[in-house]
Amino acid sequence: ANISFGIRCDVRQLDVPTYKRLNKNYEYSRFFFGTNAGLTYNYDFGKKWVASASVQTGWRPPAVNELYSYGLHYGLASFEIGDSLLQPERSVQLEINMSKQLNNWHFSGSFFRQKFSGFIYRNPLSDPILTIRGAFPAFIFTQADALLTGTEFSLSYAPKLAWQWQSRFSYLRANNIGLNQPLFGMPANRMDHTLGYIFADFAKLMGAYIECQSVWVARQNRFVANLDYVDPPPAYVLFHANIGTSFKPFKKGEPWKLHLSAQNLFNNSYRDYQSRFRYFTDDPGFNFIFRLQIPF
Repeated sequence: ANISFGIRCDVRQLDVPTYKRLNKNYEYSRFFFGTNAGLTYNYDFGKKWVASASVQTGWRPPAVNELYSYGLHYGLASFEIGDSLLQPERSVQLEINMSKQLNNWHFSGSFFRQKFSGFIYRNPLSDPILTIRGAFPAFIFTQADALLTGTEFSLSYAPKLAWQWQSRFSYLRANNIGLNQPLFGMPANRMDHTLGYIFADFAKLMGAYIECQSVWVARQNRFVANLDYVDPPPAYVLFHANIGTSFKPFKKGEPWKLHLSAQNLFNNSYRDYQSRFRYFTDDPGFNFIFRLQIPF
């Protein structure tokens, strides 16, 4: 068993030069100071069972866009409004982990509970904002006390060569404490499975592999009615395939890495809850990616 403790102090000075908005001049200077601390206890039960428990405190100062945005975000097709009075968000987190290694099998599970004071997030306005380019969903940065509770599990079978398998599941429940309602914009629960095969080196090919992956994302059922512009999209399942290898085109050089990936193999129509493009269109369909990494 062992115990570890750490502490860190951060200082941030933010100066915003004079700028004009609606015929008024603005200038801001903000100073932020905060500390992070963590205490972790690890215990080895033997037979490759390992457990840990930790308590962490953290803080994050508001970013420039969260403080001073006011206008159309072209990359996300939405209107964003900052709040110059935002304060740093602070949190306390309890996390418990358990893992087990048995030959080529590995299991891990974790549970966490994190309480935020002044959690910063985007909240949709009641109506879109009309600009000369059209009407766009509008969001204002705000903060609230929040409580996040979640768990994650993974189980894998990973010999050095031959078949590989991994399954993962994550669950999150987030509440706005002040309003006693679900916190807006939190990820939906999800599960993914990966089945692959790692080949022995052959000729000039090294570490060759092929794998298929399925990803299931649940519908986010924890939402406040009539708060968002549209209700959360339905659950969806996606399938991906990947293949890759390393090879040496020159005897004295470093190996090159080649990867081919096919995303959304069956071209399913879906919309991700955390994508703001979901207000207008589906997420990308079938997508083929070719990647060659050449060291130099």
